[in-house]
Amino acid sequence: MYYKGRVHISKSSPIKKAIMNYIHDSLVFRHKGFERTLKRVRNDFFWVGIKTNIQTYFRHCEICQRAKGENIKPSRLLQPLLVPTRLWSSISMDFIEGLPKSY
Repeated sequence: MYYKGRVHISKSSPIKKAIMNYIHDSLVFRHKGFERTLKRVRNDFFWVGIKTNIQTYFRHCEICQRAKGENIKPSRLLQPLLVPTRLWSSISMDFIEGLPKSY
């Protein structure tokens, strides 16, 4: 059965997981992320709730969750410090937190 030129998969079909597994996890596609996986699945297949199913699949992918970057903007561009004109005219301190304990 086809729907708008794509293969229609029934809501309860177990083949949905196999399709997502092949397109997302296979060596050909290699965990390209949610948007690319969704686009590739939608190119050839249709089922009700396709986006939700792929989001759920993506959230449970351990490899993608480990490799996923932060989704926050950097605070601002870093600016170089001015070179002091005389000794002790400028004092600065860096605080580094979250380092592992050394024994």
